[in-house]
Amino acid sequence: MRSLEVREQSLLGSSTMLRVLAGAYHSMAVDLSDERHAHVTTAGDARARQLFSAMSGHMGYPVAPEWLATDVFPTKDAKAPSSRAQDLKALTTAIAGWGEGQSPFEV
Repeated sequence: MRSLEVREQSLLGSSTMLRVLAGAYHSMAVDLSDERHAHVTTAGDARARQLFSAMSGHMGYPVAPEWLATDVFPTKDAKAPSSRAQDLKALTTAIAGWGEGQSPFEV
């Protein structure tokens, strides 16, 4: 599938959404307790993978109510979240929180 086709069918076609997902993965899976030796933890990676798997069925259009509830999608017809820095951070934080058991998607 070409990138334009993905963009027309899924939030995964949005570079903004990919940045948010990457940030959420980093927050959930990377241990920064020793900044010189940051590493991905097995438990964090598993948690992120489980969450992303649960979210996979909710990445199409129209945007699912769970996404709209984050208040970072400008309209219900949006094909990507807002790219304002504070919105990127808010959505990244929300998704990372979902990985800790607060997910609106079945995990």
